[in-house]
Amino acid sequence: MFTYNPDNRLYWFNGKTFEDPLKFELIGTLLGLAASNQVILDIPILSTCYKLLLGEQPNMDDLEMWQPDVA
Repeated sequence: MFTYNPDNRLYWFNGKTFEDPLKFELIGTLLGLAASNQVILDIPILSTCYKLLLGEQPNMDDLEMWQPDVA
């Protein structure tokens, strides 16, 4: 369900997985509940995920965090 970038030691959602979309919805719900309840999770996931949960648009800085060579 996730891809790992060993250069920056972060995870991001894998768009090429065959997992059920309901599992992605479950993870999103859990991350959203943690953020709304001010619970800090020790998950090395990109901060862009929290931006998306808050309705903010990702920008080039987010891409640079995940893949500096592409940005």
